[in-house]
Amino acid sequence: MPRRLSWESAGAAAIVVLAAWLRLRHLGLAQFNDDQAIALRIAHDILGGDFRTTGLTSSSGAANPPLYVYIVAFVVWIHGGLIFATRSTAVLSVLAVAFTYVIVRPRFGATVALVTTALFATAPWAVLYGRHLWQQDYLPIVTVGLLWSLFVVLERDRTRVALLVPLLFVVAFQLNMSAVALIIPIGALLAYRARDVNWGAVVIGAVIGVLSLGTWLAHNAKHGFRDFRLIVDNGRGH
Repeated sequence: MPRRLSWESAGAAAIVVLAAWLRLRHLGLAQFNDDQAIALRIAHDILGGDFRTTGLTSSSGAANPPLYVYIVAFVVWIHGGLIFATRSTAVLSVLAVAFTYVIVRPRFGATVALVTTALFATAPWAVLYGRHLWQQDYLPIVTVGLLWSLFVVLERDRTRVALLVPLLFVVAFQLNMSAVALIIPIGALLAYRARDVNWGAVVIGAVIGVLSLGTWLAHNAKHGFRDFRLIVDNGRGH
C-alpha cells in the first residue's frame, strides 16, 4: 500500500509539473490582443484612483461586471510587468489542475483522479487559455472551487460550505456571463438536498454575491438595464 501511494503521488506530481511546464514556458509568445491591453490600461487607471463601475465591453455590446479589471489591478499592483500579469493566469490554471486531483481522488479513486487531472493538464484549449490574460481565463480555479463546494454540500448535512455555492456562482458569472448555465446543476443539487442544506449559509453567500455586483447593478439601473437587454437579445440568437 505505501509503495502504491508513493507511485500515485509521484504520478500526480508529474502531471502538475507537466501542466506548469505547458502553461509557464515562453510566456513572451502568449497571445496579447486588444482585450488584454484595455484591461491593463484600466487596471492602471484604477490604481490611479479612477474606480470603475463596469468592466470590459463584451462582443455583444454589454458591459461586463468589473471584477476582472479589479483582479488585474491587484496583479498590476503587485508587479507592473506584462509577463507577470500573464503568469498570474498560468499559475492559477496550474493550481486548478492540482486542486482537481485533490477533489476527485477521495471520491472516485486514484485511476479516475489521475486520468481526469492528466486530461485537464494537457487539453489544448485548457493550455491555451491558461497562457492568456483574458477575463474567462480566471474561471478554472473558480469553477473547480465551486465543484468542491457542491460535493461537500452533497456529502455533509448543514455544512457552512454552502455559503460558497452562490458566492462562487456569482464570481463565475462576473468572469463570463455564460456561467449562468451553472444554475442548472446548482439548482438540481440544492433541490435534491433541500432538507439537509444550510439555507442560512446559502442566503448569506447569495447576499454577498449580489453585493459584489452592486456597482454593475447600479450602473444598469441608471441606464435602463441596457446590459440586461443586450444579454437577453443575444442569448436568443439571430
